[in-house]
Amino acid sequence: MRPSSFALLITALLCAAQSHAVITQQTGESYVAFQGEATDAILNPDAANDVQGSAQTGSAESPAQVWEPVDDDDAIDDIALKATPNPHKQTSDTALQESIAVYRIVFNQAGTYRLYLRARNNGTPDNGSTDSCWVQSSIGEANPSVSQSVDRTGLYAWRGSQSYTITSGQLGNELELRIGVRENDLHLDALVLSTDTGLNSGELDELFGEGGGGTIDPTPTPGADGVATVAEFNQALANASPGDTITLRSGAWPNADLVFDGKRSKNGSGGTAGNPITLKAENGGDVWLTGTSTLRIAGQYMVVDGIVFRNGYSTGSDVVQFRNGSSNLATNCRMTNCAMIDFNPASASTSYKWVSVYGTDNRVDHCWFSGMNHAGVQLTVWPAAGGPPNNTRIDYNYFGDRTLGTGNGFETIRIGTSDVSQQESNALVEYNYFVNCDGEIETISNKSVGNVYRGNTFVDCRGQLTLRHGANCVVDGNFFLGSGKTNSSGVRLIGPGHIVTNNYFEGLSGTNFYAALAMMNGVPNSPLNRYLRVEDCTVAFNTFVNCAQTFAIGIESSDGDTTLPPQNNTIANNLVLSNGNTIFNIINAPVNMTYEGNIMDGGTLGISPTPAGITLASPMLAPAADGLYRPTTGSPAIDGAVGSYPGVTDDMDGQARSDGSKDAGADEVTTGAIVRKPLTPSDVGPNWMRTAVAILLDEWRVY
Repeated sequence: MRPSSFALLITALLCAAQSHAVITQQTGESYVAFQGEATDAILNPDAANDVQGSAQTGSAESPAQVWEPVDDDDAIDDIALKATPNPHKQTSDTALQESIAVYRIVFNQAGTYRLYLRARNNGTPDNGSTDSCWVQSSIGEANPSVSQSVDRTGLYAWRGSQSYTITSGQLGNELELRIGVRENDLHLDALVLSTDTGLNSGELDELFGEGGGGTIDPTPTPGADGVATVAEFNQALANASPGDTITLRSGAWPNADLVFDGKRSKNGSGGTAGNPITLKAENGGDVWLTGTSTLRIAGQYMVVDGIVFRNGYSTGSDVVQFRNGSSNLATNCRMTNCAMIDFNPASASTSYKWVSVYGTDNRVDHCWFSGMNHAGVQLTVWPAAGGPPNNTRIDYNYFGDRTLGTGNGFETIRIGTSDVSQQESNALVEYNYFVNCDGEIETISNKSVGNVYRGNTFVDCRGQLTLRHGANCVVDGNFFLGSGKTNSSGVRLIGPGHIVTNNYFEGLSGTNFYAALAMMNGVPNSPLNRYLRVEDCTVAFNTFVNCAQTFAIGIESSDGDTTLPPQNNTIANNLVLSNGNTIFNIINAPVNMTYEGNIMDGGTLGISPTPAGITLASPMLAPAADGLYRPTTGSPAIDGAVGSYPGVTDDMDGQARSDGSKDAGADEVTTGAIVRKPLTPSDVGPNWMRTAVAILLDEWRVY
């Protein structure tokens, strides 16, 4: 993550402290590009009137409206200049200008330069109105006098403005470009002066390293190599046969409802196993579905590749659905190399899902989901009641920056619902990266049977992988890294038959419900929407380092009906290194708990007397070159595993374990190749984001 608040502070200090900031055109370049906060000065000609009074006329008013740098996640570098709120004056009178941003520029090439502004306001989307700022009629004008309108959509977009002639006599001299406040809440993000007077928004974005980010061309360009309208798309789909590719022309597709249904293709069913029908962006990341756009994927063997959802919101329906109607579900379909970013409504209480997966054998992979701030699950899988296992695969995706919600319904991933929670699902969630997924306690909410969660990385998430309903799920080889973040957590168990192995937990601050490993109490004769008893579960070969509470056993619901403690479970061959905190919080004593091969140190155990199967001794863990705590030479964990666990065949690194001499903990000390590791954003997401060096959509990079 970029430290935007820190950057904002630095920018504010620079704006206040620097006496002479100059932007110089590079030799051979036909443009000058700079960000809104790169001012040399911010002037306030109307300072005498900055006290309480009326606006519009020059009489006194409060507060003063001035440009100021603000934190803005949608801005190119997370910072923009903002005009402070009401009141405002819409006058070009020299003495009454409210606030003027001054940019000092040195040109090295004569010519006519067009001014482009990347700006937005905080208005309600699509209300048909505009706001504005002042721009100069000519370079050197002391008080800008030309009104430049900005659509009141709340979304950033590029706008072409005035043109200025720079003569050879002005080259090498410091000239002043001035932008004045005219109306409240305007955000000014970036500016370009270019001799190319016909730049489109995508080209302007590239000057700032956006590589297709930001708002792009208002309409796609028709051409022989692709479709440019929804009508053309529909016709192309009607003519498509297995193996065909439909190419969407680069550009923004506002309010586009794309129904990519194999039943609408030429053969009436879609693609085949070796020859899917593909809907592909002309260039990955350059097709933007904006406004109220939606996508439906149905039929068989249909693939969507390279599309971005941004600068939009839903009016109520889920944005992407793997179905076209309740009875026409997707089979063997795929969404890959796509992105959905900040696709949020005006109100955070408006609920809809970003992606809903119906049908069987579908896949969502190498996608980027970030910035969801409203009610609704980000990605949900819907097992069919009484139907076959869905076999959904969710892999190599980025899930980030999920805003803290107000209760239930803010999950990042949910598989199933309580009413079908005994349905065999067999979904596979593997090798995904989760960062700052803070929506609610259930970052992932399992509500079906037989799902596998493997090789995922959770970083600074205020939540956990919750096996809320269902049974017989596997949680293996995941990394839970909390860095002490409030309520960072690991895994919570509810229901029977779950297996939790080879996981690495470090720096998790949560306790009780949010403990690193939590086991709930059950409800007698529990209805599907309550708490099945935790029984016949195995928690083995895991490593816990510096967690506030490693185990919480027998947690009760606030409703008072959870009276059945966990029973017949096994905690085996785990390593715990605590930083002084009590390791076990036993709320209700478990029934017939088996402990074996565990080595724990660094805090009070929390169980008295110490059970056989827990050794209170140092596991001799230390940070390795990769930062993970691993057994060192002489550790009792090496060859120290107890019991027979034939299903544990490898470790957290994907290295093979020997049947006869397994190591305790998540790490098997061996010289074998490491094939699994904590993921970073560069390991996941669309290929066009990972290969473009200067993409700004990936918020984890620092520029």
